[in-house]
Amino acid sequence: MLNLNNISDYDLSKVGEIIRYERELRRYTQETLAEQLDIIASKSKNCNNKQKSRQTIANWEKGETYPSYQDMVNLCKLFKCDMDYLTGKIPCKTRENTDIQEETRLTEKTINRIKIIPSFRLLIEYISKGLIPYDSDNNIGKLFDSIEKYIQTPDTEFKQSAIAMYEIQDNLSKLRMDIQHQEKDPHKRLF
Repeated sequence: MLNLNNISDYDLSKVGEIIRYERELRRYTQETLAEQLDIIASKSKNCNNKQKSRQTIANWEKGETYPSYQDMVNLCKLFKCDMDYLTGKIPCKTRENTDIQEETRLTEKTINRIKIIPSFRLLIEYISKGLIPYDSDNNIGKLFDSIEKYIQTPDTEFKQSAIAMYEIQDNLSKLRMDIQHQEKDPHKRLF
């Protein structure tokens, strides 16, 4: 969600670096990015019909000038990110992903892949609600490291993928056993 109440609250010094990163990630040239922003601006009710140029984008990326408030809004729409990300306040594109990353230490790429794999999304919700409160950071960290390894393994690497899945199951079993030993009342056990 964009927090656009007061643009002066943002540190614009990192904007150019992030614009360049996001532009290169999409394999856009500076001209292509300017065209995309013009398309978004033309669809906006607040269109001022001022066309962006390659030089405008270059100046933003070098930190010589900064995007206007409306340009920042349009960049956030184009990059599908919060303004806090665009200004470098948060490391992930959304506050939600940043919060997940802080809890799990997973990369944003892994978080996004987990969100589209229903079984993993449910596993992460289960872990964060059912296991994190009961266990140490070390064991949870090992579990999330093995999830990261599994998600990042290319689909063509069947052996590595199987090993990573085994590690997930092994770490999850260890967590279950630790929690069962911590619970005093067997009726309160989570499993």
